[in-house]
Amino acid sequence: MMPRNFFHLSRHLRAPLCGVGLALSIAASAQPASDPAPNPQLRQSVDRFMTAYIGKLKARLAPKTRVEYSVAPLDNRLNVADCSKPVKIETRDNGQPNARINLQVSCQPENWSIYLPIDLAMYRPVVVSVKPLTHGSTIEADDVQLTEYNVSQITGSYMSSLDEVIGKDVKRSIAAGLPVQEQQLMPPLMVKRGEAVMIRASSSIVAVKVSGIAMTDGRLGEQIRIKNDSSSRIVSATMVGPNLAEVAM
Repeated sequence: MMPRNFFHLSRHLRAPLCGVGLALSIAASAQPASDPAPNPQLRQSVDRFMTAYIGKLKARLAPKTRVEYSVAPLDNRLNVADCSKPVKIETRDNGQPNARINLQVSCQPENWSIYLPIDLAMYRPVVVSVKPLTHGSTIEADDVQLTEYNVSQITGSYMSSLDEVIGKDVKRSIAAGLPVQEQQLMPPLMVKRGEAVMIRASSSIVAVKVSGIAMTDGRLGEQIRIKNDSSSRIVSATMVGPNLAEVAM
């Protein structure tokens, strides 16, 4: 919940300022008719500043990112004079695409300054589950889809390509309609303990293949211990495919 008194005003506050309730995208700046009419000068100044700010921000974001912003309503008990010159607007966000920034709006001739908290919503196509995904299941093509989602609300990593997800196993259950995150997934199982494994070793001049038995379960990219059938020697090899492991020579 937004604190009631979230900005500072100087002593010289005079004309009433109506509540500002902006929920605008860069492409849509009209207020619904039922919204309280904000101070026109402040409204227009904030619109111009945020349009330019979002334009620069989008140049640093991933393609297909859509950005919206909203300004928390001002306390309607506050009074602030119309500025006889264009107001000055600054933000100290260090150029980072944060979900919350603060604008300092000030007027030197009338000697007032207010802080406006701005919430940014950044929408991108991300992979979401279309049904509940249970622990240990393998994600198939009809289990997920790309959906525009407010990534500002996602804690941790998210996936932007179906190829990053399909074929992997679910490490932690995922509810329907939620983004699929990297920490919820694990590589697919390539071999089970006790199963036969082909061990491949190669260099620029020679390639060798021998059979063995997996001593543990092995997932794609994992290094496991394998018992060589012919020598009974136990070697460490990396799983590179179904029942196929590779060792360096």
